[in-house]
Amino acid sequence: MKVSVFNGSPRRNGNTSELTSCLRAELSSRGHTTEEYMLEGIDFCGCQNCGLCQKGPLSYCALEDGMTPLYDAFVDADLIVIASPIYMWGITGPTKAFMDRLHALNRACDPSFNKIRGKKIAFVTTMGDEEMVAASASNAIQFFCEYFGAVYKGTFAVPFATKEGVHSDLNMVRLNAFVDRLEE
Repeated sequence: MKVSVFNGSPRRNGNTSELTSCLRAELSSRGHTTEEYMLEGIDFCGCQNCGLCQKGPLSYCALEDGMTPLYDAFVDADLIVIASPIYMWGITGPTKAFMDRLHALNRACDPSFNKIRGKKIAFVTTMGDEEMVAASASNAIQFFCEYFGAVYKGTFAVPFATKEGVHSDLNMVRLNAFVDRLEE
């Protein structure tokens, strides 16, 4: 299985990146190929609501920026993992901009043009508080999947996250079980 991880953390060496590193290691140990894309630092903006992506015949979005190669990484993957720490009960700004721009993969004028339909999508997150603060972000990913016809594979959350905590025995057991679900 080919897995693309889109990491919206502003910290390349933060807790969410530690979690995606563990996730990718487990997936790789099971024979899957993984690629991680750090959204922070990629030069792209959020959707401008110009509507051109919905009218065709564009490949994807009318904006040609750092998001352009991410479309192919998304479309070519068998499993997409969206990773973001929880900031103010939601996903980070880069993660939100990325998800908004994915609308270009679904064309209202051509129902057969939906590059999101059937994709397996999972959400992994860390937070400095209890897990319930991730509920809104997790629900947003679920609604995204429902709207575009993707298959929601679940959320893996590490509350009160530290790098050491990500690696705790309990979280490693939970992560292995999560990967089992991703493989189904």
